[in-house]
Amino acid sequence: MSTHPSVTRSPFGRLPDGRSVERFTLANGKGVECDIITYGGIVTALRVPVRDGKTIDVVLGFDRLEDYLALNDAPNHLHGGPEGFDKRLWNAEPLLPSPDEAALRLTYLSPDGEEGYPGNLLVEVTYALTVRNELVIRYGAETDLATPLSLTNHSYFNLAGEGSGNILSQTLQVFSDEIAATDDAMTLLGTKSAVAGQGNDFNHPRLLGEAIPHLLNHHGDNHFIRRPSPGELVPAAILTDPVSG
Repeated sequence: MSTHPSVTRSPFGRLPDGRSVERFTLANGKGVECDIITYGGIVTALRVPVRDGKTIDVVLGFDRLEDYLALNDAPNHLHGGPEGFDKRLWNAEPLLPSPDEAALRLTYLSPDGEEGYPGNLLVEVTYALTVRNELVIRYGAETDLATPLSLTNHSYFNLAGEGSGNILSQTLQVFSDEIAATDDAMTLLGTKSAVAGQGNDFNHPRLLGEAIPHLLNHHGDNHFIRRPSPGELVPAAILTDPVSG
């Protein structure tokens, strides 16, 4: 195993139109590896060492391209539409590894009118795996017309490892006093609600198995993290698993 950050590439399959999908593996030289595919810019695996000396994959992902499907959620326009950015083939550029990180830059040009959105939108996402075992995601975008844009990663994590069962014994703490209020269909109302004394108050660590039944639709909320001083980084949340450590 290399002791320096590195990026490697391998084939991951072909789309129905024949275009090739590639997988890029970021390694930080400290035992952590992250797999990213050019289809959707999806993180398919994040392998980390745990306390017993083993390595587990803490991101839930498919091993085959065919298993990634298009879904949506009426009445909301969810995930950018039936064929959002997660269903597009991105251009990939491995960045030269530095002593501190291995990184991959993905770009996609969304043409004017795609999924009903105005403007030619050039989106850039950079995944970096650092020697401090951080997976850092950096976003950027340019457009020639005003258009709504809210970029995020949508990996599902299980800190006990993929295939190990449910996450109900894991503990979550979120440093937040307010959430973005929604209606019963989880559509944003443009207002804030306090979490104090409510089922979505995670200011103190809570077992997920105890907390999830008290959440709207057994789903998470959009928490507002306490604003730090300019230039200061503060923790947003801490998730822990008692088995893997």
